[in-house]
Amino acid sequence: MMRSLGASDSEDARASALAESRLLRFALLVALGCLAWSMVAEADDGRVEIDQAAAIAGGVTWADAPGFPVMISEPGRYVLTSNLVIPSTASEGIVFGPRASEASIDLNGFTISREGAVDE
Repeated sequence: MMRSLGASDSEDARASALAESRLLRFALLVALGCLAWSMVAEADDGRVEIDQAAAIAGGVTWADAPGFPVMISEPGRYVLTSNLVIPSTASEGIVFGPRASEASIDLNGFTISREGAVDE
């Protein structure tokens, strides 16, 4: 016996499709949220990144003024993300304040050199 598709069946199918669509959207949002959280966790591993732009802008630590030297004023892990070129007018590239006794710098394969310096 064949049964014709009535209004009730059509409404049930529509409601089922809508519920499935909402469930898929929710699952996608959860997956994207987990991905975003994991990316933030990887980027925020406690290291402070220093590059030429950060050195010029200042603010690497609370006591760091714009330009050179870069003042490391607190303990932590610091890592270079570019070469630092110290202008000839600056006396130093990076200095450590008295509260930075537990600070370390990973040069990460980069160099700190003076502007106009010639490699020997």
